[in-house]
Amino acid sequence: MNELMKSKTKYNLKKSKNEICFSANQLFIGKKMHIQDYIYDSKNSQWIFAIKCMSTPYHFDYVFLDNNFKILNVLTEDKGYMPNFITSPNQDVWVELTEPNSGKHIYLPLFDRNRIDKGKTFKNLGMQCHFNLSDNCYSYFIHFFDKNKFDNLFIYEFDDKNLLKNRKQIILDNIYSGYPFVADNRCFISYGEWNNSVCDLYINEIDKDGNFVSKWKGDPVSNIGRVILIANEETKIKFLSFCDKNIELLEYNEKGKLVLRKKIYECKKEILSSYEPKTIGNVVSVSFVCEGGINSILLLINDSVKVIEADTGYTLSLLNEDCLISKPIVDQKKFKIVKILK
Repeated sequence: MNELMKSKTKYNLKKSKNEICFSANQLFIGKKMHIQDYIYDSKNSQWIFAIKCMSTPYHFDYVFLDNNFKILNVLTEDKGYMPNFITSPNQDVWVELTEPNSGKHIYLPLFDRNRIDKGKTFKNLGMQCHFNLSDNCYSYFIHFFDKNKFDNLFIYEFDDKNLLKNRKQIILDNIYSGYPFVADNRCFISYGEWNNSVCDLYINEIDKDGNFVSKWKGDPVSNIGRVILIANEETKIKFLSFCDKNIELLEYNEKGKLVLRKKIYECKKEILSSYEPKTIGNVVSVSFVCEGGINSILLLINDSVKVIEADTGYTLSLLNEDCLISKPIVDQKKFKIVKILK
């Protein structure tokens, strides 16, 4: 398979004291962009952003940045659209694309594509999130529109040449709308079971083969919204709850007893949805949306709580321990990397 080609789009960056602003000088029709995914390539010490510029329906670029966010290279993808990055056991970056004609998922190495004749294709089930455990790569799928189906775990199997050979599907019995939380090379699936306004919280640990190895149950709680696991320590388990206008911290001990419940932030408007947490270093972040389409991010830095509201038309997510990325929701002319003021 041919290697990626140089992009014809020129990207510009402008630095100020606390932010770096990226824009594109599009040579084709349109001058707007959209960030579709990003990853830190630890093997080559660089950031990779998949950016769609509005020139053709399926055109997007890979923009490579060094650790100081200077542009190293820009390459164009022509094998599909809607990219999601994954990593192989030897930390090679791969990309999951949707084929324009079949709608199937195709998996390709980002570099050295001459190693393969064609990509591996699988049925398109979507990918809510991906993560690594014991050097293996996984993705997690929730049947949002069919509550009679359990969550699915996918394990990506690579051969001794670090080429993808299979995607194994595992049905997680009796788990609906869960989410994987990885800490200390262990994976915990947290979820809730509702009875009217009362919720029982559960955490199931799975091993690298997708087998259940332990199950934890917490005291039932009432009048809460979506509950997100943010810490699972030996004697302390923490959740965040998003309900009405309030964000609450729930803390349990290892036996499942609720030892603390307190409101840590009150929004001006009702919270409509919240997204999966991201923990980097000592920073825990959760993005959420309030009534009126107001996008914000909650940052827990040690014992402090900070909420930052995104610019109109953008969302905020944690990029590393020091920076946020301001991503366009719909196509905009720029995106920004913003330093966190701790």
